[in-house]
Amino acid sequence: LIDRARFEASILGRPLTIQIDATESNALTKELVEKADTVSVPAKNLLEFFDFRAELRHIGVDAPVLVRIESAEAMDSLDLLASLGDGLIISRAALVKDAGWEKAPDFERKIHDLGNRLGKPTVLLGAPSNAGQAMNTDVYSSIYDRGADGIALDKEITSSKRAAESVERAAAVITAAEQALAKAAFQPERVAPMLPK
Repeated sequence: LIDRARFEASILGRPLTIQIDATESNALTKELVEKADTVSVPAKNLLEFFDFRAELRHIGVDAPVLVRIESAEAMDSLDLLASLGDGLIISRAALVKDAGWEKAPDFERKIHDLGNRLGKPTVLLGAPSNAGQAMNTDVYSSIYDRGADGIALDKEITSSKRAAESVERAAAVITAAEQALAKAAFQPERVAPMLPK
């Protein structure tokens, strides 16, 4: 499966990111990461990130690391995590579970803003698990309004019978958002007309 993903990513000219969690063995981790362009490690807090980074170095893995922000505690160390990692992944489901629906959107915006300021890519992990308008709107808004550099679709989408259709739709929405951003960047600033006194 990894070899096929590596092959498809290279044909599309896209990077392949492998998500690492505590359950993988060192041998499996090294084998997987050697086939990837980047590795995603969890960061519920600063210590967890340091532990994963040290473990990857211990087994000889030196791939770029995307930090997966998964908790309000990680948000407290966001500046440091962003400076230590090569990019940021917003784990929406984990943030919602840890901090609640009401805080997650603000966390997402802060992560995207910081990534954009530092010139580091940000990726939203967990677009809505349906392939309808909610997913389209969320994917478009993540790219156009919040500055995401990538979207990782929910596993419910990618493992469903309509996975190919959902991925194609998401790709079309991402392309539309990127084209709109490019067009907006070249438009002259609009000055609001002065109101009569």
